[in-house]
Amino acid sequence: LILKNYQCPGDLLMLSACVRDIKKWYPHIEIDVRTSCDDIWTNNSNLTHLDENDPSVFELDMQYEIIHQSNENIHAHFIHGFIEDFNKKTGFAVKLTSFKPDIHLSEEEKTTPIFEDQSDRFIVLIAGGKNDYKSKWWWKESWTAVVKSCPDINFIQIGRVNDNDHLHPEIK
Repeated sequence: LILKNYQCPGDLLMLSACVRDIKKWYPHIEIDVRTSCDDIWTNNSNLTHLDENDPSVFELDMQYEIIHQSNENIHAHFIHGFIEDFNKKTGFAVKLTSFKPDIHLSEEEKTTPIFEDQSDRFIVLIAGGKNDYKSKWWWKESWTAVVKSCPDINFIQIGRVNDNDHLHPEIK
């Protein structure tokens, strides 16, 4: 199977949980992905390089329809969306095994400090987001207050460079 989705990295993190759980429930299935952010999949041992021109390879466009019920559905989280979609499209019965994405770091990534004086304590911060989903944002002033109140923790701010579709105000 080649699973396809070209949405933003946060969406693809939820897809990574689906890939992990497909492999846990059906280890004989070979899976590859085609997405908008290849780095999320680097070092992922659940993937097998597949050729889309091979007639035995099936491509599946992955979606998450339950997101449209997010205000009404208290029994499902976004992380369940791709699994539900996969099960509907294939007839399989994959279930979520771990309530987190599935990222595979290299040994170098695990051992190389991000900061020169890095302690083991740091937080990755995304302050902002896409202009079409501002309800996910938190106020810049609030992020600034959090950062200032934690002087012993290094913060790594990530996010797309400001453009027409995204805004990530710099937190000092």
